[in-house]
Amino acid sequence: MAEPLNLTRIDTPPSEEEDPTAMIMTMLYMTMSGFVMSAIYLIVNYMQDQFWRRFTSSISFSNNDDLFKQVLKFLRENKYLES
Repeated sequence: MAEPLNLTRIDTPPSEEEDPTAMIMTMLYMTMSGFVMSAIYLIVNYMQDQFWRRFTSSISFSNNDDLFKQVLKFLRENKYLES
């Protein structure tokens, strides 16, 4: 006995579950969006780091230095220290 003839159209597009291009496009979109977000993060992080490096300064001195008393006097006169 012969098998029944399959009468589905050949040009009928596959359903969404069967379509491999939808999954490939989704994976490609996720990969590209992840790449773009990481690039944006790196750029913003670099800019923030450069900003803080250029506009931040620090000094250090100990209570054995001659400058220590002068700095304390300045801080007290300008009310940065209360004592």
